[in-house]
This record gives sequence, structure tokens and C-alpha cells, in this order.
Amino acid sequence: MTAQRSHSSGSKPLLVCLVLMLAPLAVGESIVLAQASDVNAEARVFFDRGNELFEQAGRARGRRQRRLLEEALQSYVSALRIVRSRNALFNAAVVLEQLERADEAFAYYREYLAIPGLTDDERAQGETRLDGIRPLIAVIDIASTPIAGVQVFVDRLDLAARGETPLQIAVSPGEHTIFFRHPHYGDAQMRATAVIGSTARVRVQLEANPVALTVSGDGQLSIDGNPVEAGTHQLPPGNHVVRLEARGREPVQRLVQLRPGEPQEVRLAPGDVSEGILRITTNVPATVRVDSAEVGRGESVDASVDPGPHLVRVEAEGFEPWEGMVTATAGGMSQVRVTMDAGRSPPLGVAPHIVLGLTGAAAITFGVLAAKARIDHNDYRDACDARDPNRCTSEAQDDIEDANVRADIVLGVAGALAITTVILYLLNRGEAGGTTADVQASRDGAAVTVGGRF
Repeated sequence: MTAQRSHSSGSKPLLVCLVLMLAPLAVGESIVLAQASDVNAEARVFFDRGNELFEQAGRARGRRQRRLLEEALQSYVSALRIVRSRNALFNAAVVLEQLERADEAFAYYREYLAIPGLTDDERAQGETRLDGIRPLIAVIDIASTPIAGVQVFVDRLDLAARGETPLQIAVSPGEHTIFFRHPHYGDAQMRATAVIGSTARVRVQLEANPVALTVSGDGQLSIDGNPVEAGTHQLPPGNHVVRLEARGREPVQRLVQLRPGEPQEVRLAPGDVSEGILRITTNVPATVRVDSAEVGRGESVDASVDPGPHLVRVEAEGFEPWEGMVTATAGGMSQVRVTMDAGRSPPLGVAPHIVLGLTGAAAITFGVLAAKARIDHNDYRDACDARDPNRCTSEAQDDIEDANVRADIVLGVAGALAITTVILYLLNRGEAGGTTADVQASRDGAAVTVGGRF
């Protein structure tokens, strides 16, 4: 009993401490839930009042009807200032439509349709209402590249932004100036002519602001081949090669990928393991993979890799893929220029190339065996002319004959493979895509070019 009382008396303070620790959390959670409930309740009051006024407007006529619709709209807008609920959005759009403010209704319907989780019926109803007012308004369809999410202003920069790209907005008919703003891109503006019942398309190409790249290292630094001092440099976004050369040491370089609004710092030191750079350029936008991993998309892709051979694969929709081994050198750049050519793959794939390689290997082997047999024969003949009993033997003559037989067998195999290679290449011609590639491996100005068709 004594031990039980002792255990009980020790657990009570612990339980009290636990309750005291959890109490603020429970109170905080209750406050948050209560606040959320109050917010929803307040929005609900405005929403219900809007519905009531809208029903009354349905039974009224003339000026009274318009006044009730305006009061209903005010109630819905008050609810939306608290919570952007889909029901309040839809109802506000309907009221605006009845007030003949179709351009504002268009904006509300667009926001309504962008809400995730709408049922098929809700989405269909919203799209029907939206299509019904399109003949009454002038619409501008706006998009930006290379990024979306750019702020859009119409005619005046001192007013609030109309939204972010991609965006469709209803405007008054006539000429308009569209302004574009983004923190990491230069400002832009375009003119558009809006016509009732039609949609004008505006597409803008933004130029990214320079990005800060800080470089340091004990030696001669260069960026993209241009000598620079250690410090911060403003560069356009994209891929840049930073290189350090120190007397008596291997050069070191790094591939830096600058993204808009993301400054970077690179520190190089002699003795660092220098990566190789693969630069793959194509005649069409393509997906580039190195050792099965995607490294980029576009018409020019750079990838930092360890020195040594790497499997490069280039894929583009509607074109035959190219695949080949490219060797990257430490501190160097290997450039792969791929010309994609549409067409079907050769029926036999790479089989003719494999057989061609085997034919070459057999031919080399025959040459080695034949040369050895010839040398052994000459040695045997000299030994017999000198009457050397140790070397002019029947066993030596048998060995020479065996060597000749082996050489003849390999020669026959090489001949058979050569004939097979010719046949396979003839069968493989068909309507192959003929994608070509040139590989240039360069370092310190030296270059070797290899071309081929695959």
C-alpha cells in the first residue's frame, strides 16, 4: 500500500503540469476555431441579406427593382470581402448581368470557374452564363512568356492590377494600353484594340532582369570565356561557365545556372575536381537526357557532369530520337549538335553497326595472327638453313601449320561478317529518319569533330 500511495502522489504533479502545458494550446485552438466561425457567420449574414434582396428584386419593377439589385450586389460584395465563396461569386455575377454591367459580370464568372472542386453541373452553369454575355462585351486574352504570373494593368498604372497572366478581361471597346510588371523582369506594354463580341489576343515576351553572380578564386577568372575580376557581376539569366586558371595547376570550371531573381556565388580553388560540361544543341526544341536523367529542354541545354563517358539521348515529338556516347573532359566542354530528322526508325536498328564492329575486330585479329604465323615461319626457315637441331623440328613445323589454320579460320569469319554487314546495311536503308549529330570535344582551344548518322 505504501508503494502505491507513493506512486500515486508522484503522478499527480506530473498530470497537473501536463494539463497546464496543454491548456494554452487548447485555448489557442478554440480561439482560432471561434474566429473562423465568426468570420463565416458574418459573411453568411451578408450573403443571406443579398439573397433576400435579390428575391425581392425579382418581384419588383422599374427603379425599385434596380435599387434592390444594387443593394443585393452590395451585400454580396461585402460577403466576398470576408470570404471568396463560390456561391457569393456566382450570385454577384448574376446580379451584375441583370444590372447590364456585363464586363464586371465576366470577371466574376471567370473567378467562379477558376475555383477548384466545382461539380460538373456548377461548371456547366457558369460556362453557359459566361458564353451568354460574350457577345455583349469586348474581351482581351493576355498571356506572357517565358513565365506566367505577371501583373496586368489596363490603361493606368496608378489603379489596381486587373490580375495576373494568363488572363482574360472584359474592357470597353476601343484602343487600350496593357502594362506588364514582374519583380524579376523588365516592364513592358502593348496596345490592343477591343471589339464588342470578339476576343483580342495579346502575347508579350518579357526580358529577365540581370542576375548577380559573385565569383572568387586565386588565379585568372573568366565567365563564358571573357576574363573578369573577382567580385559581383550582373549577367542575363541562363547557363554560364565560370573558369579559374592558376599557373602550374589544372584549370577548374563550373557551370552556373542563373534563374531570374536568384543571385548566386561561386568560389573556385586550384585542385578542385573540375566538372565537364556537355552542351547539346538541336534544330528543334527537344528533351535531353544524360545517363537516363533529364537535364533540360529546349534547343540548347547545358549539363555539368563528371569527367568520362556519358550516354546522351535527345528526344523531340514527331522526330526520331538520337542517342550516343559523349566523353566529358575535366574542365572542358563537349558540344553535341543534333539535327533531328522526322521519319521512322531503321527496321534493323543498330544491328548493322554492331556487325560492322565485329567485322573490324575479326579483321584486326586476322592481321595479328597472320603476322605472327609469318614471323614463326621465317624463324623456322632460318633455323633449318643453319641446321639448328633445337629449332628445326617437326613440332615447330606443326605449330606453324596450326597458326596458319587459325589465321585462315579468322579470315573466313571476317569475310562472312563483311558480307553480312553489307546485306544488313542494304536491308536497313528503308526510310530511316537519318538524324545526324556532330560531337565536338574542346579544351584550351583544341577541338576534335566526329560526325555520323544514326
